[in-house]
Amino acid sequence: MSDVSQAFAPVRAKLYKAPLGTNLSTITGPASPLPIAFEDMGAISLSAGFSITPAGAPSRTVEREYYDDKVFFVTKSPSDDLPTFDITANESNLLVLETAFGATVDEDGLLKYAGGIPENSVIVLDLADAAASPKTMRYLMGNTGASINGSVAGSGSAKLVKWPLRFTPEPSEAIDGDLFWSWASWLADAS
Repeated sequence: MSDVSQAFAPVRAKLYKAPLGTNLSTITGPASPLPIAFEDMGAISLSAGFSITPAGAPSRTVEREYYDDKVFFVTKSPSDDLPTFDITANESNLLVLETAFGATVDEDGLLKYAGGIPENSVIVLDLADAAASPKTMRYLMGNTGASINGSVAGSGSAKLVKWPLRFTPEPSEAIDGDLFWSWASWLADAS
């Protein structure tokens, strides 16, 4: 039997960024306030694509008896892959540009890009549906790399420049060595 109360169709999203080392102990759920160190990265396009790709499946090694081919031992090891969050930013603001390129923008709007890898940071993604009392979901990534994931180009009749960003969480001591944490308001209500 299905339960539509468990369905989630987000229509609003916000992305926040803070430096590594930010105290994350006050983030305990989808509605808890974020520490002051977090900066709002602006509007996120859910229609342009939003996806989470989990880490790959674990590998298995099967050992068999040589005389009758029966399985007698199976070893498993976790995947070497890391999960990825692909998100499209709608705003060409300072924080999005600095995150995308790993460069700084000066007071005159000059971005000097020399290549390289952007510094890791703490990322929070908040999602909400359109209900009067919205269901919310929060992802907390305590140590996250960022990169541009594809081409940056204007689209639609307004030629809005969209920034396809890929976030790759890495193990973080700030969240007990995990890759990311996630809270869903409707799951808390059901447990």
